[in-house]
Amino acid sequence: MRLTKLKTILIAARPNQWIKNLIIFTAIVFSGQLFSMPLFLKSTFAFIIFCLLSSVSYILNDVVDYQYDRKHPIKKLRPVASGKLSIPDATFVVFILSLVALILSLFFSIPFFILSLVFLLLHFFYSLYSSNFIFIHRGWS
Repeated sequence: MRLTKLKTILIAARPNQWIKNLIIFTAIVFSGQLFSMPLFLKSTFAFIIFCLLSSVSYILNDVVDYQYDRKHPIKKLRPVASGKLSIPDATFVVFILSLVALILSLFFSIPFFILSLVFLLLHFFYSLYSSNFIFIHRGWS
């Protein structure tokens, strides 16, 4: 895979949005255990998994909404809407990132795997079905 394609995939994954996943660290920050190395490493591992899962959500949403995004003045510049990342390639990335994130979450714990799976399923449901309902605003994604 060419470096430009990897860069395009990274842009589609929206790493600038990963900052939201820092909320995972709130428990160890407010419990005063931020410098507990085992807890910090577990939190970092969970942060990475949720960055992968949120990227799945962003890319999947771009695939589902690409026809609308192509007409939007800003969203048309996104990799899927602009055609820099093809629908089949983006779908493959969604599959691979989902698989990697879920496998990694199994190494964390079974409850964390279930939480990750539910998170992923909710985002799949939103992108594929509920985003079409009138009460959910498309501009939020």
